[in-house]
Amino acid sequence: MTDRLAALELLADEDTAARTAALAHFHDSYKHQPNVLLKWLYVQAASDMEGNVANIRALMQHPSFNVTDPAAVSALLGGFSDSIVNFHAEDGSGYAFMADAVIEVGAAL
Repeated sequence: MTDRLAALELLADEDTAARTAALAHFHDSYKHQPNVLLKWLYVQAASDMEGNVANIRALMQHPSFNVTDPAAVSALLGGFSDSIVNFHAEDGSGYAFMADAVIEVGAAL
């Protein structure tokens, strides 16, 4: 598991077909293990791939994400806050996204 997760973390920063395939394979392999899927969410959210906010918005709609599960919210939004490139984007879009996401989570509770 450690090696697979490390490889996934490396691929997560690249906008390539290999990234997409690896993320899909990891999800399919561990879809019945919710704690492992938290790592899948985190790896994608923490990615420094440019423009990752769109991917995180999509993950917020993914069946494996539950906005009322504190661990899932922490994995996704906490992961995003670990992305220096995207969370601290010069145009402020990372902060705007986080504010909107926190409001969305609050409304769902």
